[in-house]
Amino acid sequence: MEERVFKGYNGNLTINDSGVMISRGAKGFALQGGKLRGEKLIPWGSIVAVQFKKASKLTGVGYLQLSLRGGSEAKGGLRDATQDENTVTWPNLRAAAKNREFLEARDVIQARVA
Repeated sequence: MEERVFKGYNGNLTINDSGVMISRGAKGFALQGGKLRGEKLIPWGSIVAVQFKKASKLTGVGYLQLSLRGGSEAKGGLRDATQDENTVTWPNLRAAAKNREFLEARDVIQARVA
């Protein structure tokens, strides 16, 4: 599998043969309450579900959230998702293009874990 990088607002999602890597920069550090998380590699066998929410002017930012075996993802909607270490968000600016990009990421992940 060719490595693919999807650039979000609070971090990047990288998909490769090993699994899914979520990496945070300075913006991710600030948005996640000052928690320095760096990079997190999630092996394919640990991913049990993917939650996807489109960004729009009405609903705000979009997000892609990974549910992990034995993990407890944020369940309180968008506000909690922005604080979750297994979630990448994107802004509602140019929402259609970013929604398509992260919808593709969701489909690749779902196909691999199915």
